[in-house]
Amino acid sequence: MEGMYPQVDQSVSYDVFRYLNAENAKRYAAIMAAFVAAKRRFALHLKPADLLRDLDEANPAELEQDLTRLTEWGNLRRQADTTEVRTVEDFRRARFLYQLSAEGEAAETALAVFRENVETTGELQATALSDIEAGLRELGDLLAEGDEAKLYSAFNSLFSRFEQLAARAQQFIGSVRRAIDLQEQEIEAFLAYKEQLIGYLERFLQQLVLRIPAVSGLLRALPADELANALDRMAERELRDAMDPNAAQRERVRLAWRDRWLGLANWFLPGNGPPQADRLRACARAAIPDLLVVAASLNEQRMQRSDRAADYRELARWFATAESDDLRHRLWREAFCLSPSRHLTIDADTLEEQEAADVSPATSWLDAPPMRISPHLRATGRAKAAGRPQAMVDHREDLAFLQQTLAREAEQLARARARMATGKRLRLSEFQSLDPREFDLFLDCLGSALGAMHQAVSVSDAASSDGSLLVSLERIEDAPEVALATTTGVFSGPDCWVRIREAFDHAR
Repeated sequence: MEGMYPQVDQSVSYDVFRYLNAENAKRYAAIMAAFVAAKRRFALHLKPADLLRDLDEANPAELEQDLTRLTEWGNLRRQADTTEVRTVEDFRRARFLYQLSAEGEAAETALAVFRENVETTGELQATALSDIEAGLRELGDLLAEGDEAKLYSAFNSLFSRFEQLAARAQQFIGSVRRAIDLQEQEIEAFLAYKEQLIGYLERFLQQLVLRIPAVSGLLRALPADELANALDRMAERELRDAMDPNAAQRERVRLAWRDRWLGLANWFLPGNGPPQADRLRACARAAIPDLLVVAASLNEQRMQRSDRAADYRELARWFATAESDDLRHRLWREAFCLSPSRHLTIDADTLEEQEAADVSPATSWLDAPPMRISPHLRATGRAKAAGRPQAMVDHREDLAFLQQTLAREAEQLARARARMATGKRLRLSEFQSLDPREFDLFLDCLGSALGAMHQAVSVSDAASSDGSLLVSLERIEDAPEVALATTTGVFSGPDCWVRIREAFDHAR
């Protein structure tokens, strides 16, 4: 059980957070905000007079008490102020200079991170994917050059962009789940949000499918030995400004750099499990049908405004307007089914058994003889009709037929993919003698590429409907019309260059 929870360092005092729930929490927060702002201005100390100018409606006596309490909790440090001592009375009067303590500054930093994580809205940054791809290309070139300063800047820029992408994506998926689970908002607002969100998810998923193969290929292309050596050099560069780094600190920084790179690589490449990018894509794709289910449920509620709370309110109005207690008792029995047990069948044998037992109506249910009920009646609410039970149907032949059909279709699809997704750049006229399965797959890829092509461009890249294939389509100037003979007819159109490849086959 001890390993289930993180260990808390008992030597560390957490009193620096006490002001958050104190009686005058707003005043304490304003004082700490003033010290944080002074820290940004490189002001080492603040006097109570300085705080009185910065804080609105501050009372000198209350301010002294608040500063004393924050000092006791460890948020502030104070020292005697002897800069303006001119008389013996001034010397005897307690004057202090206040500044943030190390613990207080750490607490304010933690609170700032907390507020940022809570208040920042998540987003799926498609542009970050292209930035990461460009950063990896630059990193590959710099590894060959060996410029340490440029490498350090490239690593930091790449890590910063990636960490922002991962953090914002996690926040966005969490906010989407909360929006889906929230059923109390306005129907019109949710439906508008649904349309906007589905379009947003589809655009990001398309970019994700297109960028992952390129980013994964760049990660695999980086030489492992040079990369490991570069990470160690970056760790050493980070420690150059430290006054006296020891061996433990050096090892901690070195492992931190390697862990950051491992997190980036595992986001795009499979490690012990699927890449995090695949999990993000699965979460984003799963959000779309969940949104549709919630939208359908809200539509049903809009069509028929009926729920249990409304039923109880209506029932309460009936009780209040009933003319007599007899009507209220009758309404109570009808509303909550307080009627005799209709499922207990009373026949001659049952009556005879009850008369022979001579059980008093005051007998406890624990002491009374049991009433045996058919399991079918208990499960369905209907008594089981006497007679021969229904024969069991043997579905083994049907299941075997379905398995054979599915296996045959999977084999046909695999053959079609092996023939179509070769990665070669072919003309449309070269796709001859396509069987029905190959022709369906070809139309799927061609339709996606044509849908992504605009009038002003001659080349388009798109993914198939399931995202497993990538297709590139390139126009040919003054191309002749070509006709492809298929088993279902003739497909015709202007000739063009077509390239189809597996989305997760990283061989370029």
